[in-house]
Amino acid sequence: MSRPYYASEIIETLHNGDGETEVVAVIEARHDPDTEKLHVRLDAFLRAVNQRGPDQELRPDWLPHLQEAGEGVSAADSTALARELFHRWVGRVREALRAKREGEI
Repeated sequence: MSRPYYASEIIETLHNGDGETEVVAVIEARHDPDTEKLHVRLDAFLRAVNQRGPDQELRPDWLPHLQEAGEGVSAADSTALARELFHRWVGRVREALRAKREGEI
């Protein structure tokens, strides 16, 4: 991975009295060729839909908290690892949303 890897996914759109809010998962990853490490930042937040002005990101306690990590990996394998980490992160966000709905949080 010579360029940064960035991906986001809207997990679900929630409908409430104030309008719609998206549950969003994000990854930012960058491979450092000097250390052969993949530096990863995983985040999740709520974002209002169709609001005026800049996006406002809300991070309620029930969502997984920001995660930052470094993993030793070759440049050739770094994109595949970033995708796998993001896939797992999306699963964690989906599980948190399910637990919130079922009142487990």
